[in-house]
Amino acid sequence: MDLFLQADATAYGPSMRPSESPVPSATKLTSVLTAITLASCSDSGRSAQEHLQIARQDYVAFDFLAARDEFKQALDRDPENAEAA
Repeated sequence: MDLFLQADATAYGPSMRPSESPVPSATKLTSVLTAITLASCSDSGRSAQEHLQIARQDYVAFDFLAARDEFKQALDRDPENAEAA
């Protein structure tokens, strides 16, 4: 019985207790992913014209997903903008 307990304790390494998991908890992982998502979606403070300029550059560089996102942000800023639509 002692041999089993000793082997179990060493499987986690010297600095970890058996109750600690080497994998982060789902709550921590969710928190980190939420923070990253919110940071990437935050408003940049750019004008509709700045978003259009960036969208054009992305489009020319064949980065169509980024261009689409920039056009959408330009349209959100100025819904009457025909170029962004």
